[in-house]
Amino acid sequence: MPEPRRIVVDGHAVELDPRASLASALVSSGVHALRRSVRGEPRGPVCGMGSCYECRITIDGVEHERACLRGVAGCSTVGTSAETRHVEPRSVRSLVCDVLVIGAGPAGLAAAASAARRGKRTVLVDENEGLGGQIWRADRGVESERRRDDVRAAGVELLVGTSVVMPLGERRLRLAARDATIDARFEALVLATGATELLLPFPGWTLPNVFGLGGLQALAKGGLELAGKRVVLAGSGPLLLAVAAIVEARGARVVALAEQASRANVNRFGLALTTRPAKLLQALGYARSIAALRTDAWPVEAVGGERLRALVLRTPRGNATIGCDYAGVGFGLVPNGRLAAVLGCALDGRRVRVDALQRATVPWIFAAGECTGVGGKDKALVEGAIAGASAAGDPEPAQKLARARTRELAFAERIERAFAPRAELRALARPDTIVCRCEDVTRAEIAQPGTSPDDAWRSTKLQTRAGMGACQGRVCGPALEFLDGRAARDARPPLAPVTLDALAVMPDESR
Repeated sequence: MPEPRRIVVDGHAVELDPRASLASALVSSGVHALRRSVRGEPRGPVCGMGSCYECRITIDGVEHERACLRGVAGCSTVGTSAETRHVEPRSVRSLVCDVLVIGAGPAGLAAAASAARRGKRTVLVDENEGLGGQIWRADRGVESERRRDDVRAAGVELLVGTSVVMPLGERRLRLAARDATIDARFEALVLATGATELLLPFPGWTLPNVFGLGGLQALAKGGLELAGKRVVLAGSGPLLLAVAAIVEARGARVVALAEQASRANVNRFGLALTTRPAKLLQALGYARSIAALRTDAWPVEAVGGERLRALVLRTPRGNATIGCDYAGVGFGLVPNGRLAAVLGCALDGRRVRVDALQRATVPWIFAAGECTGVGGKDKALVEGAIAGASAAGDPEPAQKLARARTRELAFAERIERAFAPRAELRALARPDTIVCRCEDVTRAEIAQPGTSPDDAWRSTKLQTRAGMGACQGRVCGPALEFLDGRAARDARPPLAPVTLDALAVMPDESR
C-alpha cells in the first residue's frame, strides 16, 4: 500500500489513501457531511458520479468542486464550507478534430477506437479523471483494460476531467477543463453520455451515508473503506446484485437486500436468462445474493441525525427497521439525453432517438450506450462500435452488428419490464419530505401538476426553485416525472456549473 497523503481538511491534518477518490476517502475518515444544505441540513455524497452535486467542497481554495470526481492525489487542502481564494482564469485554446466523443464508458471507448481506427482524428472527453465510466471505474479486469488499450493504440486523444459547457453553433462545443477553456470544432459528434440513477424521495433520504445504489458502487470502487460495515441495499434491478457482490468483496456485511419488484417478475426475468448463457453465468456468480434477496420490499424511511443509523423497509410481513452504517438505494437508471436535447436531437421520453447507424435526428450527431436506452455493457459496446464507424463514414459495421444490436435491445426491454418501479413508490414522500435536494423544496411545497406536463415543470421551477439548483434537475426531475408526470426535460446551457470565465471568454470566430 502506498504512503498515505496528508491533506488539511477544515483546518485539521488527516492522512488519506492517495489511490482513493476524495469523496470515498473523506467518508472513510469520518467526514460524513461534505456540505450544509439551504436549510442547514448535513449532506454527503449520493450519486458518486458527479450528477447530484451533493459532494461539493472547496479544494485548494476553489469552491464547488465535486469530491467524487477528484482523486486524493494532487489535493492539499479541503474545506466543507465556502472559503475561497483568488483563482487564476482558465487559459483559452482551440481544438479541431474529425470525431469528438463525449463520455468514456464502454460505449464511448468503443466509439472512439472505432472512429480512430478508420483514420479519423478522434478526441475522447469525460468528466472523470479515468477511463471506463461507472461500470469500469477502478476496474483492472481483462476486458476493461483491453478496451482502454484499444483506445490508446488507435491514437485517440484524451481530455479527462473535462465538462461540456454549451454548444457554440453547428459542430462546435465549449468545454471546460480544470485549467483551460476549450473551443472544440469537429465534423461528427458521438454522444455516449450514459445514464443517471433514478432516486426517489422518502423520509430521511437526504441523510449522509444514504447513497444511490450506483453511488455506493462508485464510492466502493473509489476506495470507500467497507470492512466490517453493515450495509442495506434496496431498490430495483440487476444492479442490486452487482453492488452486493462488490461491497461484500470489500469486507462489508449486507444485512438486507430488498428488491421492490415482485417475486413473479424476478423469476420470469431469471428464466429469460436461459436464452443468454453469458448473462446466466454472470447471474450465477451472484447466487449468494440471490438467495438473500427479499422481493416485494422497499425503503420507507432512513433514520438518523447527522448521519444514517437505520433503514426502515416495507416487506410483505410488515415494516422492518434494520440498523446499518451505509445504505444504497436506487430504482433503476434514467438515460442522460441532456446534451442531445440542447443540441436539438429528438428524444423518445429521455432516450436519444437513433437509427440503425446510431445517427440522431441531427445528421452529424450519433449516440450510443445508455443514453439511447438502458441496456448494460454489451448493448453499449455494440452501439459504440457502430456509432464510431458511422461517424467516420463507414456504415458496414452497422450491417454486421445489426443482429447483436437487436438482441441487446430486446434484453434491455426485458429489464425495463421486469424491474419497472411499482405505483406504491409514488406515496413514499410525506408532505415534509424534501424532493429537490439542491434547494430543499418539500413535497408539500410542490403544487399538483397542471394540465400540461411541460407547463407543470415550468411552474414548479418558477414557484419553488425546484430543479434550479446545482444539479439542474438531474435528481428531482426524473423523480417528479415518476411521481406525478411532470416532464422535466428542459435542459439548457450551461450544462454544468462553471466559473464565469468559462462563459465570458468568447470564441474567436477567425480561428
